[in-house]
Amino acid sequence: MASKYFIYLAGSDRGRKADFQAEYLRAAREIAAAVPQGGQLIVNLVEETPAGIPFRPVNARAEAVDPVYDVIVEISPPAEEAELALAMLVSCIGDVVTTEIYQAEEIVQLDRQATVLGERSPGMKYIGRLNFHPDLPASAARRSWDIHVPLALRVHMGMDKYVRNWIVDASRGRPAGGIAELNFPTLDDMLTRYFDSDRGKEEIMHDISHFIAHGTRFFTSEFILRR
Repeated sequence: MASKYFIYLAGSDRGRKADFQAEYLRAAREIAAAVPQGGQLIVNLVEETPAGIPFRPVNARAEAVDPVYDVIVEISPPAEEAELALAMLVSCIGDVVTTEIYQAEEIVQLDRQATVLGERSPGMKYIGRLNFHPDLPASAARRSWDIHVPLALRVHMGMDKYVRNWIVDASRGRPAGGIAELNFPTLDDMLTRYFDSDRGKEEIMHDISHFIAHGTRFFTSEFILRR
């Protein structure tokens, strides 16, 4: 397992989302170049939900209550440099009005992804922020998510990368227990090969209902700036 942080950011002007994203990506590239040994740095630009998505999060709530973000950053800095790195990435541009930070333990379950450092990764990345059932002890939620992995690897046949992040500190963000990352090499793979069959979809939805109370999903373009 590796420790990393997620930073959820939103700009002040919803009409300037694309400008905010471009400005942030440019600033993050400068940080990556200035501190090349600072650990993994990934910038995910949040896109609109694609038409035809074959699923919704379990127990999905009304879209109106879902939080809005423009950028989701992932960083794995050396422990002694974590707070400085977080501060730098939060304040690298001046138009940020929403910031939420989570510390998590990363578990890479599958990685066949072909990427080029600094360029947009192929396809589409799904990031799901998960809330586990409140009456479920953390150990039970973690065990249930562990048990879910072989099913996810079998049924989500179109993905080329699957990462689970168990949140260990949510004190600087909304309550959440985990963050799932699923990468698909093309949008078509996400739309048509998210599930291997209707039966597989039923198995997935039934299984996650045992430990996930609700979740918030984001569809993103991924830029790996440092490995």
